[in-house]
Amino acid sequence: MKRKRASLFLSLLESYFGTYLPTAKGLSPATIKSYKTAFRVLLEFLYSEKGINSGEIRFEDLTSEVITEFLVWLETDRKCSISTRNHRLSVLNAFSEYAQNRDFEAVSVFRASLLKIPQKKGIAAKRSYFTREEIKLLLSFPNVKTAIGKRDQTLLCFMYASGARAQEVCDLTVADVKYFSDRATVKLLGKGRKVRTISIPADAAAILKSYIDNERVKTIAAEVRSRIETVESLAMSHTHRYDISSTEGDVEEDVAESYGMKIE
Repeated sequence: MKRKRASLFLSLLESYFGTYLPTAKGLSPATIKSYKTAFRVLLEFLYSEKGINSGEIRFEDLTSEVITEFLVWLETDRKCSISTRNHRLSVLNAFSEYAQNRDFEAVSVFRASLLKIPQKKGIAAKRSYFTREEIKLLLSFPNVKTAIGKRDQTLLCFMYASGARAQEVCDLTVADVKYFSDRATVKLLGKGRKVRTISIPADAAAILKSYIDNERVKTIAAEVRSRIETVESLAMSHTHRYDISSTEGDVEEDVAESYGMKIE
């Protein structure tokens, strides 16, 4: 019976992460990773403090007393913040609801234990922010005469104007930006795959558009140069077929024939 309960816990945990969260819930990889971290830490606690191996964990072992000890351990031994402690509790609650819907009898103790434990209130951290002068100083640091400096200034300006998170900026595509005479709108993919559209002022939009247009021109130029170099290299490889009296036109015709083209 003990082995059956243990395998049930691991089986439900595996299906929870392997199928339910990414497919049914559609959670992002980052969110799933944070959920996995919560359980990794729980398994560490059960092994180091309770002597229970991961393969031997039963739902019956996860009583309110054990869960409470785990939450205290997070704050005292691992020096986690109250918000991290509450997040770990929320993750366990979410899993218990999923597991109970699949085996009510086996998971009832675990689920009931979690429902007895409230979220812990903490002291709200004081919000920090940059002053206008500090923002001006920050934007003046990049050397805009270099490609990297121009990129950095554009990123800093865009993030300040939009309030976008770092990951939202990384996920941004050119198609997500729409320009208007007095502003630009930007479609951002945020936490939980939630999409929102925000506006940035005209001056920030102009900096962003200038950078994107410049990068687009450089990309096209690089493609053209690559194609020219490819044709030149192919042309050079065919010169061994011709003697000194061969004309440039002969080579061009041979290259064109290789590509199935016709020279007028």
